[in-house]
Amino acid sequence: MNVKAIVRLVIDDSGQDLVEYAVVSAAVTFGSLVFVALVASTLGNAYASWQTAAQAAWEPCPPGGCS
Repeated sequence: MNVKAIVRLVIDDSGQDLVEYAVVSAAVTFGSLVFVALVASTLGNAYASWQTAAQAAWEPCPPGGCS
């Protein structure tokens, strides 16, 4: 490459905003994926805990029947 082309690449910033939008978009996408994974895990654990507690709270009737 000649010197003019190198200087033009260093000085020209016409595509800078597009690159910035792409980086911000990638960061938001990555953050959203991490957030959704954490929320799904937390909700799954909460549901499992609730289900276990609900099953433990239930007492079946004795063999003679419920009164």
